[in-house]
Amino acid sequence: MCNCLSEVIKVYRKNTRDENADILSCFLFDKGEVPIIIATHRYQKKDGTFANKIVKETIIPTYCPFCGKKI
Repeated sequence: MCNCLSEVIKVYRKNTRDENADILSCFLFDKGEVPIIIATHRYQKKDGTFANKIVKETIIPTYCPFCGKKI
């Protein structure tokens, strides 16, 4: 079994600088359509700490997060 999802989470945590950021779900619709990823993270304050509020966002990647092929 591959570790693609853990790699996507690792990159997401690096980009948000929030070690508690997480991927809630990933939807792949009909063949040939773009995957949709639902994720959460916290914003980093100016003093370097993280806010308590958890933000939910939708990510539409330009590549398949599981095989790396361009969409």
